[in-house]
Amino acid sequence: MDKVNFLKKNKWIFSLVVFIVFLLGAFSLIPSSTNQFPEEITPTRSPESSQNGFSEEDPKNFAHEYEFDPLIVEGATNQEVLTDGTIIYSVPSENPNRPDEVYVKNGLIVFKSVYIPISWTMKLSELVEFTGDPPWIFEGSKYYGDTIRVYVYPDMGLALIVDEDKDLVLEQHLFDPMPVEQYIERYGEDIPAR
Repeated sequence: MDKVNFLKKNKWIFSLVVFIVFLLGAFSLIPSSTNQFPEEITPTRSPESSQNGFSEEDPKNFAHEYEFDPLIVEGATNQEVLTDGTIIYSVPSENPNRPDEVYVKNGLIVFKSVYIPISWTMKLSELVEFTGDPPWIFEGSKYYGDTIRVYVYPDMGLALIVDEDKDLVLEQHLFDPMPVEQYIERYGEDIPAR
């Protein structure tokens, strides 16, 4: 009974631990390349972030090699094959208009987009305490609207679509650490052109 009372009193800690475990279980791997930054997108760099972001030894680096398991895409409603052989699976989420997506290339998950249900009450402020201020912040979301922001931690392999006013994380993207330009080119379709 004491454990139940502890969990009730510390629900936010339990939610944060569950979210972190979820993040650690859903990593991806993408080879790095050097691409030009799309001219039509103008991000801002957080003043609190360092010039180089996080080091490779940083424990907050969420990405590692993650082999594809067909159970991950069980119930996929759509499958698309790109010209480079990447397979994109659309998996139903709690939002019928915003499915989760899993990109698989050469037997490895290289990207995962996960809708975060409001019932999870993942507080943005609590997550930022763990991850630190985002090195890149983009204004607006094509899907969620102009008041939403996209936090990108390219050196951690993490992007968050957030509602700062409500202190919520709406969606997360997991990928191998890469330059922000490469993330935008490959997975930033929700970031409005500027």
